[in-house]
Amino acid sequence: MLTLLDAARAQAAALRNNRDDDALRLASALRRLFGLDDTGDYGPELVQFVAEFQRSRGLLADGVIGPQTRRHLDPLASAQLAACDTLWPKVSSPEEELAHFGALCAAGGFRSASERPTLLALRGVWLFGRCIHPVWHAPLYDDAFILLSDGAAPFAFRGATHPYQVDSKASADLDRDGRKDVGMVRPGCYVLEIVGNDPPIFKLLTRQGRAEIPVYRDTNHNARIDELEKKASETATRGEQVAPGVGAFGTEILLHPGYDARQPKGDPFSSIGCQTAPIDALRQVLGAGRTIDYVLVDAVDLLPTLRAPVDVA
Repeated sequence: MLTLLDAARAQAAALRNNRDDDALRLASALRRLFGLDDTGDYGPELVQFVAEFQRSRGLLADGVIGPQTRRHLDPLASAQLAACDTLWPKVSSPEEELAHFGALCAAGGFRSASERPTLLALRGVWLFGRCIHPVWHAPLYDDAFILLSDGAAPFAFRGATHPYQVDSKASADLDRDGRKDVGMVRPGCYVLEIVGNDPPIFKLLTRQGRAEIPVYRDTNHNARIDELEKKASETATRGEQVAPGVGAFGTEILLHPGYDARQPKGDPFSSIGCQTAPIDALRQVLGAGRTIDYVLVDAVDLLPTLRAPVDVA
């Protein structure tokens, strides 16, 4: 977890929230959303999550549930979102954990006879979160990753499977309106190959070893991919970076450090379609192998009988 607030500020924010009846009404739901235990009120850990969320939405990252923060969090906390407790197993051994997450990989379409490690990415749910959330393009580690390796306990960490940016000159223009369209990797089964050790950076390839990765493109630039944009991306036959039978694709898509790190030359890492995670987590991934199977799943698709998430501003 990122630490945006020092101990004194975190404690002060927790006390302020716990004295605010409107904020207290959100506490239990936020703890479920962010994957914390159900203590029912605010503590320093929860306000750190709130501060991260605030920063990703361009708000003052102080951990305090004020009117602007409530406006963004209320739809997530008050709606009847899909419950996803079953994503996180209550098991007694690493072997049972491996079997559980292996079953989730299989549910995402993964079939492999190789002995390579597998990285499972669950889009739209915080690590250990018990509610699904909408996916938006923002600098926020709000997706869950689980690294599966034979002989080792599963390693779970936070990251992002979505872009941070809304615009980029390096993107393709799918609808040919003169404005480049940021892409988001579609759910599916891929391969990661190491291209850099310090910091660890992997290149995303198809199972056939190609660099043309199917993506959804945000053609209306609202930092969300809606159903019309998904359909348009899947069925596109013309436009930049379009292939028959694939639709829109992206190239040079990586798994690399995210917004909390800087590149060796000092520039911040950005994302217009790459997968991102903290450097320390990526070092663990690199330690498992230089070629890794990658399974990306929309968490809500693992829970077909439950309600999909509501939209959020």
